[in-house]
Amino acid sequence: MTVEEVQTELQKMNLPRRLDQPTLENLLRTLRRYNLARPVGRLSGPDSRIEVFPTVLLALPDSDLADAAAESDPHPHRAWPL
Repeated sequence: MTVEEVQTELQKMNLPRRLDQPTLENLLRTLRRYNLARPVGRLSGPDSRIEVFPTVLLALPDSDLADAAAESDPHPHRAWPL
């Protein structure tokens, strides 16, 4: 995931402003403390990468995860192989 993708998702929530650099750094510091995510390299621009760990599944309600999966699925009517 990139910083730009995070910004895009936050804009969908109609927040009053964009995520500035100090706030982003504080956010990632908190996520890293709880072993949920970490920056990959330096956070120097919108193309900077963020690694989200599977432990984030423990921090989010199941309904939020289902909604996010449905939004990101490019083939929502495709049956998954068993």
